[in-house]
Amino acid sequence: MQRRTLMGIGGFGGLALAGGSLLAATGRAHADDSPQNVGFVNVKDPQFGARGDGSDDTAAIQAAVNSCFGSPAAPHGSAAVSKNGVLYFPPGIYRITAPIELTKLHGCRILGSGRTTTRIVNETHGGVFATNGCGYSHFEGLCLISSDNNNAVFDLNWDGTPGGAALQSNTFIDMFFDGGAYGVDIGAGGFMGSENIFVNCFWYRSAMAGLKTSNFNACQNTVVGGNLQACNMGIWVSRGSVTMIESVGFQLQKEWDIRVDNSANDTINVIGCRTESPNFMQIKNYVHAVVLGCTHAASADPSTFLQPGRCPTTVERCVSIDGQIDLDAEARLTVRGCSFGRKDWLSYGTLYPNQVIELEDIQYGGTPNSHPNGVPLQIAKQRITSEGTFDYMVKRA
Repeated sequence: MQRRTLMGIGGFGGLALAGGSLLAATGRAHADDSPQNVGFVNVKDPQFGARGDGSDDTAAIQAAVNSCFGSPAAPHGSAAVSKNGVLYFPPGIYRITAPIELTKLHGCRILGSGRTTTRIVNETHGGVFATNGCGYSHFEGLCLISSDNNNAVFDLNWDGTPGGAALQSNTFIDMFFDGGAYGVDIGAGGFMGSENIFVNCFWYRSAMAGLKTSNFNACQNTVVGGNLQACNMGIWVSRGSVTMIESVGFQLQKEWDIRVDNSANDTINVIGCRTESPNFMQIKNYVHAVVLGCTHAASADPSTFLQPGRCPTTVERCVSIDGQIDLDAEARLTVRGCSFGRKDWLSYGTLYPNQVIELEDIQYGGTPNSHPNGVPLQIAKQRITSEGTFDYMVKRA
């Protein structure tokens, strides 16, 4: 595991931030006028020539990127970070024929005018943005679209070479990732990819997964709000960790909304999410998990609310209309204050001697708003072990 150095982030010389956008007193974006004295770079500036009208803007966008952050051959990196500008995309459809290269980014800002009004589309080969080193950077208000199901729409990557801010602590706000093998793939090159946060972003139609973490040092990633829809998988923790998934919506993933294969001794906390996919969450390889206040609203048979494998897992205050908890080998499970529409809501095989299932305040055979089979059944407090099932009576002292 590599150690990461904390870096100080400077201000913007008194420029005001309003609602995540850089605004003039009139409420118009400074970047619309692209004034040269405050470091804004507008991709439609005549010196670059992006049109945003559906014609090929690859060379123009790359030229604007190079002007802001240095070229791939001579990036500003950490040594010349004060030379960075703020790159702005006005409304438009910007077609590209190759990924835009971003090299050794340190503290960059790339802004669109909103994820429905600024679209960058690659309908040929590759994704939209490909980084080699990216830290302390900010991406906002863009729709990125790729038709290539073999590459990531946003390849958030690093090959380990020095000179930049490595790969960590990036912020994505109000972004739309459409298509590709992955909407965002973090750390596929094997180096870092930690402390990235996604706020109110949307992932759509990714052939493999909307968001993927790809190495064991891609740790402590966070997803807050937003939506993942019609992907093969929503969030896939292949290696590393997404430690917090909060208030996220999921719809119509083919395999799992959330799949965790491995971790770097981190936990995963899934809080206040709602899913309309058949299968919500699969966890493997001893990952510790908390699932709190989530709703599994899919009406499908078969469907799985949770499948923990070798994992200590706590589920609390959740509702699943038609899903099961399917306990894999060696999993330890605690369920409190939950409601399940199915009578066969809990499935498990032969328990190991050290395997314990703790249940408390469970309603099943009906959810709070739906009792298809009459009065729901209840479990006050119960422990299930290899020796049998034990009910606990609650008595006054």
